[in-house]
Amino acid sequence: MSTTAQAPLLTSICIVFLGCGINSLVLEAIVKIDPKSGLLVTYFQFLLISLIEGGLSQFDFKTFSFQKTKLPIIHHVGLTLVFYLASVLNNAAYSYNISQPFHITFRSSTLAASLLVGYLFFKKKYPLSECVGVILITIGVIYVTLVNSDHLHLFSSLSCCGGASSHINEEITRAPKAPVEITGVIILTIAMFAIGFLGHLQEKLKRTYGSDWRENIFYSHLFSLGTMAFFLSDINERAALWHADGLFYTFMWWSVPVLWTLTFFNGLTQYICMVGVQMLAYHSDPVTLNLVLTLRKFMSLLASIIIFENRFGADHAAGTALVFLGTIIYYVGPAKTLDISKKMKRKNKCE
Repeated sequence: MSTTAQAPLLTSICIVFLGCGINSLVLEAIVKIDPKSGLLVTYFQFLLISLIEGGLSQFDFKTFSFQKTKLPIIHHVGLTLVFYLASVLNNAAYSYNISQPFHITFRSSTLAASLLVGYLFFKKKYPLSECVGVILITIGVIYVTLVNSDHLHLFSSLSCCGGASSHINEEITRAPKAPVEITGVIILTIAMFAIGFLGHLQEKLKRTYGSDWRENIFYSHLFSLGTMAFFLSDINERAALWHADGLFYTFMWWSVPVLWTLTFFNGLTQYICMVGVQMLAYHSDPVTLNLVLTLRKFMSLLASIIIFENRFGADHAAGTALVFLGTIIYYVGPAKTLDISKKMKRKNKCE
């Protein structure tokens, strides 16, 4: 591959690592301060990304109207409902004593859910290497889940910004210290299968109508804002709590609201992350895409442990190793098999 051809691929990989990696760390910083911030953070992500992508690609300022879509609107609505369910559940899981390393590890098993959904609902068949990879990943996730359940703890309250009194910290302190992590695991499981179903549905619609990834980003986030109407009272209540909390960071003569600033950067890096993933999908094959995403998750996991000092012992490391080993086998195995098959065909032709 020439240097010119490699440039877009390398650019997209850098965007994925920087955008998705920073987004993961910013989100963890938010939930460390307020574990129940999921709905508000999700709403802000949807709003910011809709405004950015709408202004950049979907809205025609000359005619003052939206551009014609490749995919019928009714299908965008269906995709949005599934996307919204997965996004809200993933962020809501933090409210149930789910740490970021556990969250990352659990979500790495999404391909197991995708394989099962593809087999049951889309009549797909998979080679042995993919099944072996899925088995390893599933064992790793279950092992980490069981180990993690023995160390239940609520997020500790933070002494933020010079020890200012925090309504959020008082709320966490008053919360019942019960082992509620099983609820978070159930939420993540539902989100995992929703993501698996979404991937197969998008692939099917892509073959039928073609693909415009910027259009997909815009409408999935725009329509998701409408579904958030059911939670506006909770979102407003959380926003009011943030405002009353008085968490500010003073830098020289500026006082910066900590949670709102972090939430803005979370939304911005989420947009950058999604653009990077879509660019990578366009400039590479599925194997390269998923290997890069797996390595990115692993780097986020290491960064989370180092920066936020999350507990991560030998048991967690063993489970995580199984997850990533299984992921590599899942994606590399089919590629090697296909490559050997092509070589055999060429050899037979020569003979």
